[in-house]
Amino acid sequence: MIQILKYPECTVSLVEDIVQVQWRPGVRVSEQAALECLAAVKRLGEYSRVLMLVDLTGVAGLDRGARTVFAQAKLTRKVAVTGASPVDEIIANHYIALDSGPSPIRYFTSTSDAEAWLRSDP
Repeated sequence: MIQILKYPECTVSLVEDIVQVQWRPGVRVSEQAALECLAAVKRLGEYSRVLMLVDLTGVAGLDRGARTVFAQAKLTRKVAVTGASPVDEIIANHYIALDSGPSPIRYFTSTSDAEAWLRSDP
């Protein structure tokens, strides 16, 4: 069963065992958008630690407040971030470098590779 929650800046869905976050192209992720996203992740993940796939393709950036919100979140077991361009990779790597959470996080250009990594053991 697929569950989908839509917000102005993103769509959050639960597909099998992975919570997927799709940010809208061109959006600059604000602190408020990050809080809404994480509330949706909690709801779909039934308040347990989840596997999360985040698509940053075309995102304009993450505000400082959004980076802080995501870095402090303890909702995930693993996070795979995907993108399609060098700019997406720069944005993802900047976030990954600032993340101090306990969950492993990696960047991928392939969704299937990201899903395989999420489902692999630790």
